[in-house]
Amino acid sequence: MKPTFLAFVLGLLAVLTGCGSDKKTTAPLIGLDDLVVREKYDYWIHIVSDPEGGDYVVIDGISAGADSSQYPPIVITSASLTVNDAPVPLTHGFMGGYELWGAYYDFSQGRSYELATTLNGVTKTVTIQIIYEPVVNKSDHAFTWTLTKDNQSQAIVHYAYGHGSNKVLLGPSVRSFTVPQNWLEQSEAGAIVLNELNYVASDRWLFTSFMPTIAMQYPSMSARFEQSPGDIRRAIIEQFHSSIGR
Repeated sequence: MKPTFLAFVLGLLAVLTGCGSDKKTTAPLIGLDDLVVREKYDYWIHIVSDPEGGDYVVIDGISAGADSSQYPPIVITSASLTVNDAPVPLTHGFMGGYELWGAYYDFSQGRSYELATTLNGVTKTVTIQIIYEPVVNKSDHAFTWTLTKDNQSQAIVHYAYGHGSNKVLLGPSVRSFTVPQNWLEQSEAGAIVLNELNYVASDRWLFTSFMPTIAMQYPSMSARFEQSPGDIRRAIIEQFHSSIGR
């Protein structure tokens, strides 16, 4: 597994992803941070598509948050996974302060897979569609993107290094975004990320397919970290690990 990208994703997923309905509606969009809360779910199985190539399956117990007396932390003592009836070996370890079970698996975008996950002796089986991957076209402070088909949810996330973040939830059919000028003035270093998401819930288990794509980087941030995507991701995750707790 690629630890840098995975660490980036662990912080990113917790509070900065949006997910809405795949039906056209005037109802408010719901953020993934509204889903990944201990009151609703115990386990989180997320498939993360790496824009640099490859996919990860990451299995995590959702932490208690503020009310640890009512919702104690989830500890996963045993885990197994099959994808379309084929066993997938899982690795247990720690990454970015989180205890995880995970594996590399080569998923195909837009395809549906049956995941049978057994955690602490309990098995859940769901079918989830892997997100369609965006192709981003940049132009100054605006950018557009194309998708083969709509995903369930999209969001634009602005990481102002050292100064917090901004998030805009988008309808699934949106294909363009203009970056507000005040975002760029918020800090000297930052990045704009396009998030694509599909999800399925089963009782107190949450399954997601997710892909973050860096659509824009502040020039000073690229220069500061010698234009290394890994260093930029480390800077982003460092910021959010200090401000969130799952």
